[in-house]
Amino acid sequence: MKEIILVLLNEFADWEGAFIVSCLDQGVKPGNSVGHAVKILSQAKDTVISIGGLRVLPDYDLKELPEDLRVWY
Repeated sequence: MKEIILVLLNEFADWEGAFIVSCLDQGVKPGNSVGHAVKILSQAKDTVISIGGLRVLPDYDLKELPEDLRVWY
């Protein structure tokens, strides 16, 4: 299973990533069995808070970047 890392900063727009994260986790298309592990990265391991008040605890911080990380932008 591939790991997708979503970068979040304080005051992120919580509605923007919700659809894509659920699609990646569930296999892009409903019923598709190929899912991805979605992980969260932020500047620190502290709770990140969205504009709407959603609180997210990151899986990684900048000091813990996976060694095999490939960055696409």
